[in-house]
Amino acid sequence: MEATVEKKDMQKRQGAFGMKPRTVLVKLYGLQNSLPGVEVKRRDQKQIEAKHKATAAAIGVQAKAYRQNTTDSGLQIIKEGYGKVTIEELLEGLDEHGLVFTGCHCYPKWGKNKNMHYVHVLEFNELGREYTDGEGNRQTYRAKAMPQTVANLLDRRSWTINVWANRNQDEHGSFRLDTINLSEDEPTSASHQKLAVDGRTYRMV
Repeated sequence: MEATVEKKDMQKRQGAFGMKPRTVLVKLYGLQNSLPGVEVKRRDQKQIEAKHKATAAAIGVQAKAYRQNTTDSGLQIIKEGYGKVTIEELLEGLDEHGLVFTGCHCYPKWGKNKNMHYVHVLEFNELGREYTDGEGNRQTYRAKAMPQTVANLLDRRSWTINVWANRNQDEHGSFRLDTINLSEDEPTSASHQKLAVDGRTYRMV
């Protein structure tokens, strides 16, 4: 359920546009099985919601300003409703802006119809940026090869999409993390729209 976002809250969320995306997550919804070659992880939804709530408080926005049933600190750039969308140009644009594929995983999720599906999360990060891994070691993001099962699916399908730019916080301060949500639509055809990077935002072409 959507809520009404107040002007002051919206202005703070729009501060995301003052930053380049540091990380982009492309999420594939609706797949009944995990794809071969993709690690399956467990997701603690309560922990995720608590983190989103803390981030919203840190940047001074209402955690449920957009949606009353979930928390976020982002700005919705492209709303639900765009279907038959391909993302080849998006992937090319991310690469041109120095955001390379650095890994993927999936997690099981129960849908509204009580059927379980697997959400696949593709991660794109700034090439060469340092980060701390789960064991506390300093690492550097390097480009990886996308699993062929994932690449094949992206090539042959179109999607229903929505896109978010999220202001986030870590030990180094504020940064931008974008989320591109894709729900499986139908096989690709010539009549489909394309999602593309447009500077610090996205557009349909």
